[in-house]
Amino acid sequence: MAAKRKSKQRKVVIVTGGGTGLGRHCANTLTREGYDVCIIGRRASRLKPGRGERLYPYPGDIGDPVQVKRLVKQITADFGRIDVLINCAAIVARIDVDKIKPEDVASLLAVNLAGTMNMTYACMAALRRTKGSVINFSSSIASKPSRGVSIYAASKGGVEAFTRSMAFELAPWNIRVNCVSPALVRSEAYFQGGMMDKKAYEQLLKWAGTLYPLGRAGEPEDVSELVAYLVSDKANWLTGLIIQVDGGWSVAGATAVPGVKH
Repeated sequence: MAAKRKSKQRKVVIVTGGGTGLGRHCANTLTREGYDVCIIGRRASRLKPGRGERLYPYPGDIGDPVQVKRLVKQITADFGRIDVLINCAAIVARIDVDKIKPEDVASLLAVNLAGTMNMTYACMAALRRTKGSVINFSSSIASKPSRGVSIYAASKGGVEAFTRSMAFELAPWNIRVNCVSPALVRSEAYFQGGMMDKKAYEQLLKWAGTLYPLGRAGEPEDVSELVAYLVSDKANWLTGLIIQVDGGWSVAGATAVPGVKH
C-alpha cells in the first residue's frame, strides 16, 4: 500500500482502470497538475509505477463491493481525504448477439456500470467533506452503437444515466459529476488485450481519421486534458454534462464503428 503523503495540502485523486490506456494517461496528467493520484486495477503488475511516474497503486476489483469498500477505506486512511474520483475502468468486448451468454452480460455490467456505481457510492462521504468531483467514462458507442457491442453500449448508456442522476442528487453537497464520452482514442489496451496486433491497430486509427470530421483519431491528451479541466476550480459551475470527445463524429453522417465489421 501507499505510504501516507507528506503534504496535507495536496488534493487526492482516485483513478480506476489506472493500469493502462486512458486511465493511466489521466493519472499521470493529474500528477503533473499537482494531485496525489491513487490508481486502482485488477492486475497489480500493470499498476506498478514506471520510471518518472509518481502514482500510488491499489490492486482490487471494482466489480466487487466488498473490495471497493476496503480500497476506499484504505486510501482514506493513507491520505486523509479524497477530492476527485475518476471512473475509467471498463471491459471492452465484441460479442455477436447470437453468441452472448449470461456470464458475458454479468461480467461487463459488473465492471462498466456497477463498478462505477460502487466506487461513487463508496467515495461519497469523503467527497462531501472536500466538495469534490466525479468524472465517469462513457463511450461514443453508447449513442452510435453497432453490431457486436450491445452489452458494452448498454453499460455505457447506463453510466450516462447514472451521471445525470448523481449530478442532481449530489449537487446540494457541492459534489460535481460529469462524464466524458470518447470515440476511438489511441490506447495500448487494444493490442495488449489481444484484440488486434499493433499493425492492425495503426491501420484502424488511420481509417478512423477518414470517418471523423476533424480528420484523425483521438490522442490520450485530448481526453486527459479535458478531465484535468473538469476537475479543476475553473469548471466549478459545470455538472451533469456528457461531453462527446470524438473529433466531430457525433454530428457526422457515418454510423460505422471503427474496428467493427458491418
